[in-house]
Amino acid sequence: MASYAAAAKAQSEIYSSLKVLWQFLSSPRWNTKSNRSRIRLLEYFENADEVHRSSEVPNLQDVLAGIRVELRNTQNGRQGCVIVVEDIEPSQVEMLGEALDIDPVFFAGYLGTDFRNLEHHALPLWATTLPSESASQESLHLHHQRPTRLTTNAVIPKHVILVTNGNVVRAVRRLSTIGDTNVALVRSCCSLIRKVFESGFWICMFKRSHCAIHIADDDEFQA
Repeated sequence: MASYAAAAKAQSEIYSSLKVLWQFLSSPRWNTKSNRSRIRLLEYFENADEVHRSSEVPNLQDVLAGIRVELRNTQNGRQGCVIVVEDIEPSQVEMLGEALDIDPVFFAGYLGTDFRNLEHHALPLWATTLPSESASQESLHLHHQRPTRLTTNAVIPKHVILVTNGNVVRAVRRLSTIGDTNVALVRSCCSLIRKVFESGFWICMFKRSHCAIHIADDDEFQA
């Protein structure tokens, strides 16, 4: 059976909108510059004495191993769980995709948020999906721009490209200076997917982006 990354590569050769996912999984950049993700697990129980429990977990593999056990044992009272991932890593995309059987389109929709030269790049999935198709899916992407104050008050040359300093690189657009304060808009995305299994156990996964900003390297972002 082909790995999740191999499946994503094969599909990206047919559907250009999935190339952003394959680039994220295969870029050598992630071997040297990747940040540590933050993962939080919220568990929901049938027992009224403990309706839910929240904890921060250091290892996604342990969470997925526990879910596999849960799918085989439905007698311990746990109804479902929410997995919150901040600044997801490529290896985590593969683990989640394989363990939960998630369509690569979902991850591509989270990664692809920027408009590029339309003559050379495909539109992101969020700009090409019909509302009727989105409404029938068990997933949702909330694309938005966050206003933020740059931490430096120094004058930043216009030719300098700013991006977010996370595993998923987001574009940053500078606005007019307000007094002595540099202000910018950060393109971002929050994504949610829900999976319900035959046993009735359910999983919701919520992904959010990292918002710290830095100056882009030459190979990091090209508008």
